[in-house]
Amino acid sequence: MIVSHLHAIRARWSTLVAFALIGVIVGVGVVFLSPPEYRSTSTLYVASVGSADATNAYQGSLLSQERVKSYREILASDRVAEQVATRVGGGATADTLKSAVSVTNQPETTLLLVTATDGSPQRAALIATTYGDVLADVVSGMERTANSGDPATGTPVVSVRTALPAQPDLTPVSPQPVLDIALGLVVGLLVGAGVAVARAAMDTTIGTAAALAELAGVPDIGQVEHDPQAGTSPLAVRERPSSSASEAYRKLRSNLRFVTVDREDGAAVVMITSAVPGEGKSTTAANVALSLADLGNRVLLLEADLRRPVLAETFGLEPAVGLTTVLATGAPLAHAVQRAGRLDVVVAGPVPPNPSELLESKRLAATLDELRARYDWVIVDSAPLLPVTDGAVLSHRCDGVVLLARHGATSSGAVRQAVATLTTAGANLLGTVITQVPRSGGEGYGYGRYGSYASHRSGGSGSGTGTGGSRRPTPLPAPAPAPVRTPAPAPVPVRVVPTPVGASATTTDPAVSARRAGGAHRKESRAWRTRANDVLSAVPDAITPPRAVETS
Repeated sequence: MIVSHLHAIRARWSTLVAFALIGVIVGVGVVFLSPPEYRSTSTLYVASVGSADATNAYQGSLLSQERVKSYREILASDRVAEQVATRVGGGATADTLKSAVSVTNQPETTLLLVTATDGSPQRAALIATTYGDVLADVVSGMERTANSGDPATGTPVVSVRTALPAQPDLTPVSPQPVLDIALGLVVGLLVGAGVAVARAAMDTTIGTAAALAELAGVPDIGQVEHDPQAGTSPLAVRERPSSSASEAYRKLRSNLRFVTVDREDGAAVVMITSAVPGEGKSTTAANVALSLADLGNRVLLLEADLRRPVLAETFGLEPAVGLTTVLATGAPLAHAVQRAGRLDVVVAGPVPPNPSELLESKRLAATLDELRARYDWVIVDSAPLLPVTDGAVLSHRCDGVVLLARHGATSSGAVRQAVATLTTAGANLLGTVITQVPRSGGEGYGYGRYGSYASHRSGGSGSGTGTGGSRRPTPLPAPAPAPVRTPAPAPVPVRVVPTPVGASATTTDPAVSARRAGGAHRKESRAWRTRANDVLSAVPDAITPPRAVETS
């Protein structure tokens, strides 16, 4: 319980800091806005009047101690307060004096301490001293004994004298700056900790990769930290290869290779999806595909989110021809494949009126079979699972599914519903990935030093925050010159350009073949684009009628 509370406070440290600052501000406000108050104390001595005989003195001491208890009550009475107000003047009343004066007595003694608090040190001393004088007069009238039949001339049994008169103390008792500010800080921290624990108890969002994996019942295969540059530079693997974000995608790539089993009949088709929109599935799919292509694999990125396509803009590709063109018009797949460096991409294409029916058609199954035969990996970016049925329809056609959830945003209920949807559709859930993980200090969640190291190795200044981020390697001494030898002429490398589907090689010159193939590809793509615009309006008549999702 304590450990979980500490984790909750640490995860919401900003709440703790905010309330601590509020407490300090309140303490400072109390210091500057509260008027100063001063305190003075008068010490009264209660003694018995009698013989100096030892027995009588002892009895008198006991009598004085008994009287002290009664005198405390007398000092707190309205009678004494009214007399003191009359003597002090200055607008003082009995009620204000009773609230400003306290009376205590030292245990096992006959001393009474009268303490007065006021905005003026001199007035506080005057009030405390006057209380002692008034008590002495009251006790003198009460404790007289009859003498010669005349009580007025009798001798008092007990008397009250001022042992130590009150003196003005120029040091204010309040406010106390250090104590008040420290008290505000402590109270703020306590309130902040309570709020953080309460928020954690009511928070149902995913906070850790372990919690996500446990909720889904599959392994955790990756964590992607919050990348502030993702909005303007989403392809971290290509554009920022030394960043911590690109290292996270490479780790995800490695784990993905372990959880997928090598298939003898073709590529591994892996769908990357999420429960709700805005969890980074498209960015994750693009970077994972790029990292797989960096290993020399034949990789194709397939955009199956037909409702909100983004990959054409991300990679700077042509959005008019894509998956919907192939599924709705029967266009050859080769005309929808676009090259992005080492990666092949099939974007979504024009947004259709019936995405779910297109994804459930037999043409999609044939398209995936064709891709399995041509590529080592096919990474599919699908629509989120809960808002629409597109992801569930597509999931059972893929070899595996990776489920994403956003740190601190995706609820546990949404993850449960997404897992249930995939289970009902008969999908193979491979693992989970948590995205937008907050950075831990300057090194993200463990890649800062390595990013700095990579920058040094590549000759850059480095952007990491590791301990060696500002040091440059010492240059090695120049080696002794080697004997000059005339090298043999190196063979001229021949670049092999793959022939597109449906094209035939008519020349052995690679450059000429590439130009001809590219021209034919662009010419035929324009023809299919024109046909797609005419056919998409009648898509329901051009595809196989929808069927139920297979659950086997």
